[in-house]
Amino acid sequence: MKRFLIYISLFGLLFFIAEKSIYFLLGKVKNNQVDKRLEYVLDGKMNKDIVIFGSSIGAGNILAGEIQKAQNLQTYNLSYHGSDAVFHKFLLETLLKFNQAPKKVILVIDNPFYFKKEALTFRNDVLKPLSQYSYINNQLIENQHHSFYSKYLYLGRLNKDMLRFKRKNKNQQNPLDDYGSQPLLNLDKHPQSIAVSANNYSLEVEDPSKVEAFKAVQNLCKENGIELICVFTPSFRSHNTVFIKRFKALINKAVSRVYVYNVSNKAYKNKLNYYDAAHLNIKGAEILTSELNTYLSSLK
Repeated sequence: MKRFLIYISLFGLLFFIAEKSIYFLLGKVKNNQVDKRLEYVLDGKMNKDIVIFGSSIGAGNILAGEIQKAQNLQTYNLSYHGSDAVFHKFLLETLLKFNQAPKKVILVIDNPFYFKKEALTFRNDVLKPLSQYSYINNQLIENQHHSFYSKYLYLGRLNKDMLRFKRKNKNQQNPLDDYGSQPLLNLDKHPQSIAVSANNYSLEVEDPSKVEAFKAVQNLCKENGIELICVFTPSFRSHNTVFIKRFKALINKAVSRVYVYNVSNKAYKNKLNYYDAAHLNIKGAEILTSELNTYLSSLK
């Protein structure tokens, strides 16, 4: 019996050491991330007046620093490449949980992909390096990316992608600036011609959870006295007015506004202002952000 108790005690000690080691490893993984934006949100360091949400077009097409300069309001860009409406809802919920509510949220809409089933995703890969936070781990459990026992054991929060101790290199093509934006700096790459697509849209392509997430974003803004501005940015492809009409049908006018870029601006027909058919380069982003600033100033 005495030997059995010794074995149990030894096992408990080894398990305790292993758990502490994994906790240390999770902290190392967190510290090795170049993109600290979500970490700042979780640590209550994102008390801004204007916050921008979106996918890669929000990240690169909207320059938060230029908005801050023109509006004299603290502005930050929390757009993540490939992120969907459900992820944007999660970001807003997290922002409001750990920080003061912003005055305005700028939500950049992918036309016509924002609600489509397979177009954009919830960025679980952004959350995983921050698994040390129980709040993040609980979300990963809800998304079925972590098992339930990870609530109680740090071992359950570990995955093979974390076993890399080298700090990630900065993205040189579109690095994060001091305001969270990621403008595309390569001015030598351009689309060759306008991508032509039919001006139509079917509700059958929609993921209902994404539509509900957008409605939830509006409700969160209403509850917290936030002005929501939904922005459609230019692209070097056919302008889909049918989706814009569909999107506007979901708008709660008591809390939300829709801003569509100036389609008559010849700059948006110039391929030299684009990186590819979907994304402006930094020159194009400067033009669009200036236009958006004029609109924001008109709301005062």
